[in-house]
Amino acid sequence: MDYITKMMNRYGWTDLWYANPVKIGFEGEVPKNFGPRWVAGVESGPDGDLVTLIRTENSEEAEKYLSSPGETPQQAVRLSVRRIKSFIKENPNLLKEEG
Repeated sequence: MDYITKMMNRYGWTDLWYANPVKIGFEGEVPKNFGPRWVAGVESGPDGDLVTLIRTENSEEAEKYLSSPGETPQQAVRLSVRRIKSFIKENPNLLKEEG
């Protein structure tokens, strides 16, 4: 099993997105500092249009748990794993099973 699949399964992530903020038909110059765009996590947020590290229901949680962007899918997964481990360390019950 490759790294991406293994980590996606471990954390219950279902989405690996390439976020492209440039609208179709855009004819201007894309800024050079556009930054990395791959994100890994779950489709979440109040409108279901964000990728977050855990499922969220409101905007505040969605902003707090947004996935970390990376230049490649592997980097995005690696950064999101690092970020969720940090959150878990600070909040041990973060991934507690719903009962």
